[in-house]
Amino acid sequence: MRKINFMFLFCSFMIMSIGASAYDFNVRNADGVNIYYNIVSADDLTCEVIAFGHSYNNLSGINIPEKANYSYGNNITTYSVTRIGNYAFAGCSSLTSIRIPNSVTSIGSYAFNGCTGLTSIEIPNSVTSIGDYAYQSCTSLTSIEIPNSVTSIGVRSFANCDILKSVTIGNSVTSIGDHAFASCSGLTSVTIPNSVTSIGDNAFEDCTSLPVENKIRYADWYLIKAVDKTLSTYAIKNGTKWINSGQYSGAFRDCKNMKSIESPNTVMYVKSYAFANCTSLESVIVNIEDWSNANVFATISALQDKTFTYKNKGVELEQHMVFPSEVVSIGENLLYKCTTLKSIEFPKTINSVGENAFNSCTNLSSIKVHWKRPLSVPLTTFNNIDKSKCTLYVPKGTETLYWVAPVWSEFTNIVEYDEPEDVSYYITINGLEGGEIMQKVDIGMTYSYKFKPYEEWEINSVTFNGVDVTSQLQDSIFSTPAIAGNSALSVVYKKVSSAIDAVEGNDDVRILATSGAIVINGAKAGKAVSVYGLNGNMVESTKTNGASTIVSLPQKGVYIVKVGNDVFKVSI
Repeated sequence: MRKINFMFLFCSFMIMSIGASAYDFNVRNADGVNIYYNIVSADDLTCEVIAFGHSYNNLSGINIPEKANYSYGNNITTYSVTRIGNYAFAGCSSLTSIRIPNSVTSIGSYAFNGCTGLTSIEIPNSVTSIGDYAYQSCTSLTSIEIPNSVTSIGVRSFANCDILKSVTIGNSVTSIGDHAFASCSGLTSVTIPNSVTSIGDNAFEDCTSLPVENKIRYADWYLIKAVDKTLSTYAIKNGTKWINSGQYSGAFRDCKNMKSIESPNTVMYVKSYAFANCTSLESVIVNIEDWSNANVFATISALQDKTFTYKNKGVELEQHMVFPSEVVSIGENLLYKCTTLKSIEFPKTINSVGENAFNSCTNLSSIKVHWKRPLSVPLTTFNNIDKSKCTLYVPKGTETLYWVAPVWSEFTNIVEYDEPEDVSYYITINGLEGGEIMQKVDIGMTYSYKFKPYEEWEINSVTFNGVDVTSQLQDSIFSTPAIAGNSALSVVYKKVSSAIDAVEGNDDVRILATSGAIVINGAKAGKAVSVYGLNGNMVESTKTNGASTIVSLPQKGVYIVKVGNDVFKVSI
């Protein structure tokens, strides 16, 4: 309690001291309330609402205007209000409602921190970011709807809103900060969109009213933690995407009786400390999206049979760690004290290894590397390993380099091997402004692509290896089947019809891109077809036959195709 009281006093001091800062001008709003502003940009004529002393402390409500007129002498300059400044209304406990105009694009750090009387908030669609601690300890809030315009939610933005019951997060949010909703003990439901790709440590820590399934608490598809740490195994629900991290509160940290765990293929993110100190863990089947996170499997001394999957590609392990070729970084303490680990293989894609990554893996007997030049690794990487009994396998012609390299030179038995021929496979992607790109892929992997048409265009069709897969799109995302060899992915865009075109009742035309040609389906017989290069010159013209009309094109490139009134953009 002393620490909590100290933090409260410290924050109060900060609020008061910043509240006393200078302002550029002040204007009374339509209700006669004096609002203080600082100029953000004199060139863009923008300003922010700021705190000044205790000016807002006794207000129950406030309407912030979109415009503020700055009068000086006989001159008046009109500024747009684009920001609620840091600490602007912090500690205004009497405030029960506030109107934020559509001109505001950001809500600053601590902007409404400690507004304990605030019962509801309406964040306009213009806001793109919510700052750290912005609504922390707004203890009367019961629901929050974060609009689609917001892309980031700051650290502890809504923490300690203890009677908050529901949160809906807009589908443009990509990041949620550390502890963003921590200690919202009344929270019973939260909707997290698929757009989110970053969730900070303990974002939903101590949200004790969120649902529990099979002894595990969840916030939508985010796994918070095991609520019972005594079990020997746990079943992670299908649809889970993220497993919580945190040095002292990783999702399964200290589940010392757990012997096995398996996650569904939907899991994409396993972060730091998620399984730390699970000392009885023997078998793991889990997706690893990013191996650079520290301490994911620290102190798993009972490791016997471990199966990792990387982006749905199985990497089978029986006491042997073969990192997938997509891995570029290994986090500190990743497999610290995994005492039954016997061998490791590093692909040449890895460019960094964290401190103590394999420290105290005392049964390690074989390390194979694919670097032609020794990678610089921390001195603690292989501490407490008997390097006289652990063989280091290096590419042919590199033994001398490893004999003199720090850390690697400690291994007394260095053996060269012949590297196999590097066979590469690619997906050729058509439908981009540059015509096509080729992406290197691995056999057995699956890959996902999101298509974003320019304004006034929409997706007409997607083909993969000549097969129409348009119906498989989910939120404009296509996921390939397991790659079996060189592949081709094509997308065709259609220009959005005008109101006049829509009245004329065009057919449901679909164009598929193939090698050297396009196939037009869904058009009635006799429709005029014109194909143009990007330079505006017509290269082909014909009429539809009422079935599948094939139009051969002279060379690879991007073409504009007109079928009746419909316009398409095609790349072959």
